[in-house]
Amino acid sequence: METWFVLKLLLSFLVGGLYIAFVIRVSERVSAGVGGILAGMPTTVLISTFFIWWVQGTESVSAAIPMIVMGIGASVLFLTVFLFGYRTNRYISFVAGAACWLVPLLYAIGTDLDLPLAILIGGCCLIPAFVYFRRVPNRKANSGILSRRELLFRVCFAGSIIALAVSLSRLAGGQWGGLITSFPAASLSGLVLVIRKHGVDFAASMARGVPYGIVCNIGFLATLSLLIPLIGFPGAILLSLCLSCLTAVLMYSLFLRSAD
Repeated sequence: METWFVLKLLLSFLVGGLYIAFVIRVSERVSAGVGGILAGMPTTVLISTFFIWWVQGTESVSAAIPMIVMGIGASVLFLTVFLFGYRTNRYISFVAGAACWLVPLLYAIGTDLDLPLAILIGGCCLIPAFVYFRRVPNRKANSGILSRRELLFRVCFAGSIIALAVSLSRLAGGQWGGLITSFPAASLSGLVLVIRKHGVDFAASMARGVPYGIVCNIGFLATLSLLIPLIGFPGAILLSLCLSCLTAVLMYSLFLRSAD
């Protein structure tokens, strides 16, 4: 068990850090909308579900999916409140965003949460994000040349935040461990890096696409839950990921391309 946890920790650091660095670079060089959608796509969720399946089996994956859906839905509330209040007070906005993320999950712990209810509540959490970010204008980044030092810093910073969340979830254990696992560590680390480099306006522009990516993420988990009993976990996760990517392309074409 310890060996698998160490492997999960290393993969969370490497995959999470590299992916967030990739997302930020896409936002700088291609468009903020594309980067935002990519930021909401299932990456750390892939790692989490894989290790739950490998260590505990498919039934544990199916049991964990409703809480994961709730967690990623609530994470958008965190990002929305954090960016909305950032200019006023970044620390208060962080605490307020964390509270907005925590409340739906505490409710879920005391509820007989199934997948349809999780999708309903997680979907409701997306509504404030869509309302707020539709008013955020698209902005371009002055990307310039990315030095190796800056790239390494981005990978290590994002990877460390994600690995820290994984470690804390292991120490907390039980339901609190599950709550910590759902904390938007990857999105938060990406936002901090973007704000540091380009300011909060570009970070908000990038975050416009995150709710659409989260829709794809929730769709990925719902499809995975439906397909696991039919074709098993390996086939289900591959097919679900393909459908999630196709949905992301459709979302961008319908809702973000014209703004970019």
